[in-house]
Amino acid sequence: MTAIDAVAPATVSTEASAPAFSLPAQDGQIVDLARLTAASDVALVFYRGHW
Repeated sequence: MTAIDAVAPATVSTEASAPAFSLPAQDGQIVDLARLTAASDVALVFYRGHW
C-alpha cells in the first residue's frame, strides 16, 4: 500500500461529492470549491502533467 492508497480511493463514483478545498489557480487567485458549487454545478478534471 502506498501513501496515496491510504489517503484516497483509486476511483471515484459518478456524482460523488468532492471534499471541500481551496487551491491557487494559474493566475495566483484562490479557487474555492464550495464557492463554485454554490453558484452552479462543477466538473473537476485533474491533469497529471509531466512526471
